[in-house]
Amino acid sequence: MLHVWKASGELLLATAVEDHCDVRTLKRQLHKLSGVPRFRQRLLKDGTVLEDAAKLDGPADLQLLLLPFCSTTYEQVIQLHKAVENGEVSVLEQILHRPQNPDLQLEDGSDWDRDEDGSHLDNYRSAPLTVASGAGAMELVELLLEAGADKDGLFELDDYRAFTPLCAACDCSLEIVNLLLKSGAQPNGISKKGAAKPLCEAARAGCLSIVRTLLEANADKDATDGSGETALCKASRNGHLNVARFLLEVGADIDALSEVGREISWRGGGAAPISAASQAGDVDMVGFLLSAHAFVETRNTKCETPLSTASYHGHLEIARLLLNALAEPDVFDKLGRTPLCVACWSGHLSVAALLLDVGADRDAFDEHAAEDHFRLKDIEWWVHATRRSSPVLGSPLWVAACRGDVDIVRVLLSARANTEAKTRHGETPLLGASRESRIEIVQLLLRAGACTDAGDDHGETPLCAASATGNLRVVQLLLEAGADLTLPNNRGETPDRVAANAGHAQVCCKLLKRKSRVADSPQLEISKRQKSVCRRAYMTPRVSDSRHRGFIEDINILGTTRVVRHAVPLL
Repeated sequence: MLHVWKASGELLLATAVEDHCDVRTLKRQLHKLSGVPRFRQRLLKDGTVLEDAAKLDGPADLQLLLLPFCSTTYEQVIQLHKAVENGEVSVLEQILHRPQNPDLQLEDGSDWDRDEDGSHLDNYRSAPLTVASGAGAMELVELLLEAGADKDGLFELDDYRAFTPLCAACDCSLEIVNLLLKSGAQPNGISKKGAAKPLCEAARAGCLSIVRTLLEANADKDATDGSGETALCKASRNGHLNVARFLLEVGADIDALSEVGREISWRGGGAAPISAASQAGDVDMVGFLLSAHAFVETRNTKCETPLSTASYHGHLEIARLLLNALAEPDVFDKLGRTPLCVACWSGHLSVAALLLDVGADRDAFDEHAAEDHFRLKDIEWWVHATRRSSPVLGSPLWVAACRGDVDIVRVLLSARANTEAKTRHGETPLLGASRESRIEIVQLLLRAGACTDAGDDHGETPLCAASATGNLRVVQLLLEAGADLTLPNNRGETPDRVAANAGHAQVCCKLLKRKSRVADSPQLEISKRQKSVCRRAYMTPRVSDSRHRGFIEDINILGTTRVVRHAVPLL
């Protein structure tokens, strides 16, 4: 018989010798009795510590010592993580025999950023069991679990992303998933902000067998992870049709809206599975969800429907599927945009043409929509393109004109879009195109009969806008179309004064000369600023020839506000 005694003198175990062929096997039995992993056990026979590989071949009295974890240096923590990272089973076992805590990791904010070899140490701030599980290293996982590693320990990438070992294993190894579940890992993960859900990770990876195993372990089929999405939404977004079909078979909510998380905030947040599939461009998935009676008018937190999402991303076939399923083409999102406006915003001609073909309102826009619900990248594009700090939106034609999409403008004009439709600040498509120097679009709008003198709420006309940006070609087009040179903005500035204030010399001269030709008086007042700007224009090599000497002399002899004669030559 083998007798194992505690340090207190109490008999812990009496067993037949043949039941335990070596010390390691005996320690595992003692683990069940004492709750202490074998790595922290020491068995002594006659005062000598027995190695784990030692054979037990006869009756003996053994003394059991239970050790605490040893104090650990920074280098020893790194050794543990490197053993896991490199898959070194024997090295890991030696480290655990110190005995060293299997959950130790570098603390956030520690002074150690690089190892001696210069490698980054960020990975060593994670739980070793999570790393081993994610790598599919079964032997390492078994050792760490045997050493008492936290089976639900979080690996926190940041405040919004955190993974348990089970989450890490869900995209690579059914065997490890079964082992972790058998060891007591929570099938629903940890309830903490940003924590991933095992079922969501398995659905994202498309591992049907793991999805089935987790559901058999009572995982919540409609739970949302740190990004706010359900497992069905993950499967729909990533194109895993077999997983989506199985989740629906077990009763997952086909229209469950995702909670708003950081990862989906730029998509609008609150996406249903059909919206996720529409964004991803998966025609088969959208068709499947529609056949399963997904609600075609579901909306996210920005009131975007699946059709709006498909239009934004230019997924023509999905837009056609949704329209065939009777999706409404003229619903507004929180920006006041219809799917047609969204397609024009994103530059997707084929989608815009499809929407017009099915009768979408070519001018629809909700001018009372809030302006503070912009996608970040849309704001960045708008500020860069228009040099404005306060973006606005208008009709589909206005959006396409400002964006500079000639083909979409042609399609909209062919559909008889209103060329005088204004934004909430009174800006017409022609004014927007003039401001953005869209020469070809200005030509198209003028041919379509757009009003050349329609001003916005600030009194700015297309000619004022073109003068401010200094585009001589746009100014010429507007003048040829009969734009009024004398209309001032709300600050009392006429186009020539606007050009002078902006330092656009050639535009200023062009307007002054045209103004002198149409003036009732043979004299025209000119300011110091305008005189300076015009003089600078005519001192450039391109225009300083003999044809313009008379004009230069006239400018030079002017007083503070004197005259330019009718005889001034045109540029």
